[in-house]
Amino acid sequence: MDNLLPQTVRIDISKATLDVYAHPVGCERQFPNTAKDQRELIDWLAQWQIDRIASEATGAYHR
Repeated sequence: MDNLLPQTVRIDISKATLDVYAHPVGCERQFPNTAKDQRELIDWLAQWQIDRIASEATGAYHR
C-alpha cells in the first residue's frame, strides 16, 4: 500500500541554525544558518518529492 501522507518539511529558523524535520519519513537534521549550509539543506531536501514546507522564524531570521 502506498503512503498517502504528503511529504512535509518543517524548518525552524534561528540566527545560528536551521532545524529541519521531514514527515512522514521521520528524518531530522540541523544546519548552520549560513549561505553555504543553506545550499547543503536544499541538496539534502532533493532526496524527496516535497508537497509542502512550513517554516517558523525567530524575529526577522526568516529573511
